[in-house]
Amino acid sequence: NTLNSSLATLGYLLTIIIIGWGAVLAVDGIISVGALIGANILAGKALNPVVRFAQQSETLIKSDTAIDNINQILRMPNENSKGKNEITLNGSIKANDIFIQYPGSKDPVFESLTFTLGSGELLAIKGDNGSGKTSLINILSGILPSSRGSILIDETEINQFNLDWFRKNIIFLPQHPSFVGSDIISNLIGINKIEKSKLEQILEEVDLTSFINSNPNGLKY
Repeated sequence: NTLNSSLATLGYLLTIIIIGWGAVLAVDGIISVGALIGANILAGKALNPVVRFAQQSETLIKSDTAIDNINQILRMPNENSKGKNEITLNGSIKANDIFIQYPGSKDPVFESLTFTLGSGELLAIKGDNGSGKTSLINILSGILPSSRGSILIDETEINQFNLDWFRKNIIFLPQHPSFVGSDIISNLIGINKIEKSKLEQILEEVDLTSFINSNPNGLKY
């Protein structure tokens, strides 16, 4: 954007210089008015390739950023895909001596965190910014491994589950959700399959039906 703005400014200045200098020459009879107009047109054509190159360079920069993001994903360690699955979960949670410290940080986010949450119980977590609320939720959902300690779901270590299956059994709303550049239904269910009647029931229960109906294309918008 900065480069494009600079080139646009350069184009305006070039036009002003050519017309200003050419007007003086035309008044003195050195060049004709037609030559002045032609010079201005040729100057614009000469600048066009530079402008197109700047536009393409911006696309290349975005592509380079996208490649870096893909490489970061490819460098991530593989998750457990062979653990326990297709079992019935009651939903009890035990956290034993949880400790987490991010690389490069001198102080831990939290340490010696222990609690028990029975099936069907509610737990509210509150604290200042940076106190570890999001980190704890990421650990409980199997997104972030703890530096020390263990998380037990129905007396089973969380890392013994097939994480892909485990995550399908929980509801997790991140602090900063990301959306894919597609329609509403793709953002709601991704590649999963769901019956239309079941989806409509869920939308009604979470009060999204009126919002969906307000879009001309509905879920496909």
